[in-house]
Amino acid sequence: MSRSRFFHCALAVILIHVIGCSVVAGKTFEDLLTELRSYEEPPKYDPPPKYEDPPKYDHYQHYDKYEKYEKKDKYNYCYNGPYKSCAEEPTKISGPYQLQPFPHDKPIGAYCEQKLHGGGWLVIQSRFDGSEDFFRNFTDYKKGFGKLTGEFWYGLEKIFKLTAFRNTQLLIELKNFKGKYKYAKYDEFEIGSEVESYALKKLGAYCGTAGDGLRYNHLQLFKTLDHNGNKKNKNKKYERNCAVERLGAWWYKDCSFSNLNGLYGNKIGPKYMTWYPFSDSDEGLAFSRMMIRGY
Repeated sequence: MSRSRFFHCALAVILIHVIGCSVVAGKTFEDLLTELRSYEEPPKYDPPPKYEDPPKYDHYQHYDKYEKYEKKDKYNYCYNGPYKSCAEEPTKISGPYQLQPFPHDKPIGAYCEQKLHGGGWLVIQSRFDGSEDFFRNFTDYKKGFGKLTGEFWYGLEKIFKLTAFRNTQLLIELKNFKGKYKYAKYDEFEIGSEVESYALKKLGAYCGTAGDGLRYNHLQLFKTLDHNGNKKNKNKKYERNCAVERLGAWWYKDCSFSNLNGLYGNKIGPKYMTWYPFSDSDEGLAFSRMMIRGY
């Protein structure tokens, strides 16, 4: 406070005390006291606390929980899509996706192969380590089983719908236990409905390196351990069930030539996962993958 201002204020107090007046220069004692206090130094200003960056969020902190949840899922796939087909999936990255081939049907999970043989392939069968049991009944083969990221059979009913209403190609990839890779490709492929026992109705021209191991099975019914198509021979006796004899499920004809849903193992024999033209023998194969693509 300046000396002159302090002098005036002190003088005002003295005058009030001496004269006993309630008013000095139009102000009461309380007004003067309030004015005097207003000239006191203001309290020191405390700066706000220093801003600290929030802790960084760890996007992977719940990864283990996510893994456990995914393992409970029937097919263990992430939902991306839906797309009409694998060919319309924009990223062209192989993996599980949601597809909706028909607008009035619910989306379905599918594994798309986007790199090999031009991409756009929907995988309908995958085997590579023997972890899944393929010696199953007709209902299982109709609905499908396994995980899309592991060994699986896609399901005859879905395969029927995907092949019955559009032109479809079939690609089969094979590899033996020595690492030899071969493939078989057909420019047409279609199976019948459940009433037709999902028969192999169409099989187009072959090209590839594995040999035409499916031609012999053309027009055959799909047979499982509990479903032989109730087919009788000339003697009016039911034919033998090749699915039981070969421990698999396939479009069998005389139980021979190919058995890609047979037993998994590095052994020789018709009960194993075989494709006879691969090595002109019933060599058990290490890897099999069947894929379809519409055009």
